[in-house]
Amino acid sequence: MAVKKYKNPAFRPLPWLLGPAGAAALAAAAFPLSPYNTVREGVLGVLGLFYAVRSARSGVVTTPDGVLVRNLHSTRTVPWEQVKGFALARHLEVELLDGTTVTCRAVEPGLGFPRDRYTAGALAELENTLAAHRATGPPGPVAAR
Repeated sequence: MAVKKYKNPAFRPLPWLLGPAGAAALAAAAFPLSPYNTVREGVLGVLGLFYAVRSARSGVVTTPDGVLVRNLHSTRTVPWEQVKGFALARHLEVELLDGTTVTCRAVEPGLGFPRDRYTAGALAELENTLAAHRATGPPGPVAAR
């Protein structure tokens, strides 16, 4: 099973916008003769760079072991054996067998353009991947000799 990442195309420019903005704010805070040489600009710069990195990493990644969900403030890996299915609410939700859900904010429908088509395609691919994993089953333990 190949590793695949799902993330709406509308979210891909975020790191390219937040990264330079954060770097510029840090540079302004560090420059001694700048009128913007304040702690506020330093904090805004650090936050901009933090969110640039986190937004670049966000998404849903399927691996042979399970589903890795990366949001801005959390990361969670769910083994395939615990996944009941996938659903779309405001965001993509991974439904677990125990009745709880894991939400992925980087895959959401709405606002038209590529998001609607992309989200529907991603949901179908994730369901097919789950069905394929169930058909093959998890790798069994190696027999002892």
